[in-house]
Amino acid sequence: MLLIGGVGLVKGSVKELNPSLRDVSLELDEKLKTIQWSESAPFETLSLILRYGEERSEIIEIGKINKHKEIEVAVQSSIQELREAQKENKLKDVVSNYAILAINEVSQKYGLPGLSA
Repeated sequence: MLLIGGVGLVKGSVKELNPSLRDVSLELDEKLKTIQWSESAPFETLSLILRYGEERSEIIEIGKINKHKEIEVAVQSSIQELREAQKENKLKDVVSNYAILAINEVSQKYGLPGLSA
């Protein structure tokens, strides 16, 4: 199962972020089920947090698998990048790209199939 949430590291918000996070989570979860991604994974749930701050970070933080068989992963965008994407009606695409990067990083670490953008 894939769960995606967002958290701000700076003051401000991105109006359409929550619906985009939900939609991308549902879409990518279906793709992951199609390739039977979680069946060979040592965890049941990937919880992805999209942080937004002053600057984007290239670092994808992968936590340990907890007792609930959940792995926490975090990526960071800039709030400006998300706001620009919203203005251009591309917020869902940007969120999806971050999620796919994170999924593929986890896939590489655990020997799972990856997703294409």
